[in-house]
Amino acid sequence: MDQTPTPAAPLPPADEDPPIPYVKLSELMIAFTQMSSLSFGGGLTAWARTILVERRQWLTEEQFLRSLAIVQVLPGPNTIKLAVYVGAHLRGPLGALASVFGLIAMPMVIVLGLGVYYFNSGNSPNLQNVLIGLGVCAAGMAYSLALKLFTKHSRDPLFVTFGLLSFVLIAFVHMKMLPTVIGLGIISVIFYRNQLTKTAPVKPPPPSP
Repeated sequence: MDQTPTPAAPLPPADEDPPIPYVKLSELMIAFTQMSSLSFGGGLTAWARTILVERRQWLTEEQFLRSLAIVQVLPGPNTIKLAVYVGAHLRGPLGALASVFGLIAMPMVIVLGLGVYYFNSGNSPNLQNVLIGLGVCAAGMAYSLALKLFTKHSRDPLFVTFGLLSFVLIAFVHMKMLPTVIGLGIISVIFYRNQLTKTAPVKPPPPSP
């Protein structure tokens, strides 16, 4: 009777990013034009997640978080870096150019027009009230994004721990964002790497001849 051992079943493949969808350059430009036209005073990140992840589904939640982590630790305006990263990820250098153009074209026209109106009208109380109201909306959108991300990953103790720690250090200890993000980022990578090493499936030994 043949006693040849049955080969072990192959291990399931590790989680990988889904295939990159084909996106037209015009679609990239329109998407980032929507973001820049609808966001005010820092609310672009929330709109970026809504458009890229929820509406168009060009990125997964994990890919979007990864892009935020990368643009936060690099020098320069975060919104421009986000447009370059996403555009390059989807369509290469031309995609990065299309995304940046869509991001800055409409706001440039709007800001130039408002600037002419502002300096011609002087310190209008009505205009001041409008600007204050837009700032409140931007803050609300930023808090909404933070709440969505926190709720989605609330069962991850490392995510909750490092998220709360970074909030405390920046909001109450008044540490600067860059050293906080870099320092906690390095520590969190070490913790997550150790966690993945512990939970990784053990490869069965090869069958004996």
